[in-house]
Amino acid sequence: GVVSSALKRPLPIATRSLSTRQFFDYLQAHRRWIVGTGLALSAALAFVMFPIKTSYSFSENINADNPLVATLAELEAFSGPMTTLEIPLIAKSNQEALSPKLISEIETIHTTLEEQFADFPVVSLHTISRFIEDGGKQATPDMITELMELLPEKYLNRIVSTTGDGYLVSMMVPDLGAEKLRLLTMRVDRELAAMPSQLLSIQPVTGMLALSSQLSDQMIRQLMISFLTVALLCPLLIGLWFGELKFVWIAFLPNLLPILAIGAWMMATGHNVQFTSALAMTIAFGIAVDDTIHVFNRISHSSKASGGVISPQALSAAMTHVSPALATTTFILMSGLIVVLWSEMPMIQYFGLLCVSTFALALVADIVLLPAIAAMVFATAKDRERVSK
Repeated sequence: GVVSSALKRPLPIATRSLSTRQFFDYLQAHRRWIVGTGLALSAALAFVMFPIKTSYSFSENINADNPLVATLAELEAFSGPMTTLEIPLIAKSNQEALSPKLISEIETIHTTLEEQFADFPVVSLHTISRFIEDGGKQATPDMITELMELLPEKYLNRIVSTTGDGYLVSMMVPDLGAEKLRLLTMRVDRELAAMPSQLLSIQPVTGMLALSSQLSDQMIRQLMISFLTVALLCPLLIGLWFGELKFVWIAFLPNLLPILAIGAWMMATGHNVQFTSALAMTIAFGIAVDDTIHVFNRISHSSKASGGVISPQALSAAMTHVSPALATTTFILMSGLIVVLWSEMPMIQYFGLLCVSTFALALVADIVLLPAIAAMVFATAKDRERVSK
């Protein structure tokens, strides 16, 4: 009853005026500068977007206003960072676990790291030796062992392995973000490589922070490469599906421009590409391509009805027919996702923002840019037909 009457009710005057062909006739009449502007804008956005930078940190998924975040910040300000870069040291030959020469080498590594990276506290076996010496005593192996026995087993095994041939130097580093951590890890590795060591084999920096900074960059880049590959192949697949090579050229720019716009915005604002943005753009792009397919489906019907020729009037009629459905679908999707902007989790907010933005840009590209490109392609096809005749 209510739904049926609402569907049968005539559209408002404002909506009917938007459904006229005048707008699409205007786009076709000014197709050259519209397409030129689209190409120039795409080139500028691509310049800003590339090379792609990635971003990841453990805290990006936590709301900065959360009381727990403020408490953790105060705790780190008092006690120092709670996350670390780990530097394993392995004895090259069988020897006493706490021999004076070995302790001296660990001290050299420890103090060198402190001098080169003064902002980040260093913890190792030398920390215990220094504690004893600060008390006015000599740090003998027996005294070090006695003091270490007071430590919980979990922390004791982090300093000296249970087998006695492995040692760990920990650099206390806050969650600086993947990019800064990668640079810091490379600097530490260079310093370690330059350190002479006779009794110890110094291993590359490891730990959760180091691994996450490296792997997150690789994974995000793989996601973006896969996504951009799909974005470039989609126009070709659309053309193959409809059996029209012209559709490949028409679909390319309208589908690519929204992605370039979102990517350029992320690079320009410093957000870079995160796991959330890579997934959001992939999902949003898949839905946005659906608009293009609807347009081509209508154009394909018009083409078959006119013997394979699309006139400007037929193109305007096709766009006039399909644009209300595209706008309605887009606004419904945007309305469903816009509520996540009030989520307590930043990653959910960011996901919704990117999806909504991509939907809106894809709609504009399909309604404004696509018919202008189609008019140029079909006009060129007609000129070729006249030449051949």
